[in-house]
Amino acid sequence: MNMWQHHWPEVTQIVRDEHLASDLYPHLDRTDMIAEFLHIAEDEAERVALVEAGKVWTYGDLVRAVRSLACRVAQQVQDNDRIVLTLPNSVEFVVAFLACIWAGAIVVPLNPRLGRQEFTHIFLDAQPRFVITLEDDGTPNGQYPGTVRWWHIDAQSLRSAVCEDNVDPRTGGPDHVPVILYTSGTTGRPKGVMLIHRNILTSPTTYQCIFGLTKSDRTLIAVPLFHVTGLIGQLLAILLVGARRYGCENTMPAGIWT
Repeated sequence: MNMWQHHWPEVTQIVRDEHLASDLYPHLDRTDMIAEFLHIAEDEAERVALVEAGKVWTYGDLVRAVRSLACRVAQQVQDNDRIVLTLPNSVEFVVAFLACIWAGAIVVPLNPRLGRQEFTHIFLDAQPRFVITLEDDGTPNGQYPGTVRWWHIDAQSLRSAVCEDNVDPRTGGPDHVPVILYTSGTTGRPKGVMLIHRNILTSPTTYQCIFGLTKSDRTLIAVPLFHVTGLIGQLLAILLVGARRYGCENTMPAGIWT
């Protein structure tokens, strides 16, 4: 088993080397996250994508769940509506993240452990239309400003859901903003960072090259998916190459090693 480490000299070489960069990145001007996900997932429909709580999700399972939830989301949002995710590292997070982007919304992943004051600040700033969370996550919904609706999901219902309508992805193209990630607020109040598809896809493309990732790889993601490293540097880098991700819902050190 190999431990991932950042090899910054190699990353710098790719960024500075025009020939390497010209081979890696040109396609990012004409694609988006959902297109890249579907390209892999439909070709590798029988390959295992996620293993969580003893249950296996193939890429085909994942596409069906994402498409089904995207149909439901698209019926209730307009393009660029913000949707907050307060979900642990889980299949629910993966499906909701991709489904909301598919439906044309902007995803705002948040730490489920944030306090009420932090939640309130971000809600006032992002003005989300929905919050997607687990049924029993303990988040004190209904105590935040604005007309925010709360949507509870679970893996079992996501797996069994059927999409009655065929909703084409409404991703908006490579320069569209599908994700807002909030800073931790260490030196001040959290600030929303808008990321476009091309920004986001550049990182997993680079990691796939540096680490030589292939569809035969397997990874345990032990950092939060609401964090840029877990979400983009690990989850998307793995999914967009057709590899396998193992679930680790509790990302605290004691939870990882027990």
